[in-house]
Parts: sequence; structure tokens; C-alpha cells
Amino acid sequence: MGKIETPPSSFSNEVNQQNQTILLLQKERQQLFDLCLYDDRIISLLEKWKNNIKGIALKSIPNKKGSLWMTVWVSHLEISLNNYLCSGIWFSEFQEIISQNHSATQRLVAYFLIHEVIEETFKETFIKIKTYKNMQTLP
Repeated sequence: MGKIETPPSSFSNEVNQQNQTILLLQKERQQLFDLCLYDDRIISLLEKWKNNIKGIALKSIPNKKGSLWMTVWVSHLEISLNNYLCSGIWFSEFQEIISQNHSATQRLVAYFLIHEVIEETFKETFIKIKTYKNMQTLP
């Protein structure tokens, strides 16, 4: 991670304040980065999010099978995932672990993390289905 070099002091108070803000943001970013990499609670939180997303996907499956089954499922899944993301439950869980002041950087990092969890959850399922179908076509 690159650091912005700031001059030790300036003749302008405004420039000094901006430099202090930059240094503070860099320190906050480094702490958040270290926490995400080295805290086991983050890993368990990601697993919890993955299980929640799998549960949402299972609950979204319609009871009646028919020609529009896949369309109905995708629609329900999209609505349920949007509700989960908008509810902010996942972010409050993230906040509990990092126990720092709320900042836009933290929310952005948490959003990227949950977005990756969603992608990995469905990519993993898709790969399993694709592998299973390929195994069935082998002689």
C-alpha cells in the first residue's frame, strides 16, 4: 500500500490540517487493512455471510415447478439479496468486529467483502453444477 509523503510542516495552517487529515486516513486505512487480513473474526464473519446468502438462495426457491420456475426464483433471489444488503445487518456485524468509528472507507471495504462473498458463493455452486453435468456426459 502506497503512502503519501507529506512535508513535516508548512507556513499555512490549512495545509498543515490537510496533511494531518491525510496521515490520519492513512493510519486508519492501515489498521483496517491489518484487521481484515489478520483477525480470525473476519474469516468467521465471511463464513457467516456466506451461510446467510446460501439460506437466502434456498428460501427464494419457489414451491411450484413450472415453465417460469427459474425466472421466479431469480426474481425472488434478487429481491431477497437486495433486502439483505439494504438492511445493513451485515455491516453492523462488521462494525462490531472492527469497533472503530464509522467511516465511508469501512463501509466501502465491507461492501466489497460482501460482494465478493456473494460472487464466490454462486460461482462455487455454478462450478459444482457444471462439473457434475460434465461428468454425466463422459463415456
